[in-house]
Amino acid sequence: MAFDTIFLNARFDGGSRHHIAVKDGRIAAINSTDDVPTGADYKANLNPNSLVVLKEALVEPSLATAKPCDRFQFERQGYFCADSVDSKPGAPIFNRTVSLRDTWAKIEKKG
Repeated sequence: MAFDTIFLNARFDGGSRHHIAVKDGRIAAINSTDDVPTGADYKANLNPNSLVVLKEALVEPSLATAKPCDRFQFERQGYFCADSVDSKPGAPIFNRTVSLRDTWAKIEKKG
């Protein structure tokens, strides 16, 4: 299944801002978390403060009717899935499932 690209009028730490016309946008909740580390003892490395919830993100109008488990790419943010429990037509909730690589962070670390 192909992912639909959308623009998001919200900002995650280190992310980029994209605008859509306010008159055309729809309100959605966005849940974003840090990537979960892998390994046998991943629970020891989890960040309990990693959840970022944007309760009133402005998204493309087509996302207002997203069905549970529909998948999308939020440009320069990552891949998101409509919540299978709490998302409803007209009040969508999207959960980040995969983040994108942050090339700029790697460049800044190198100096």
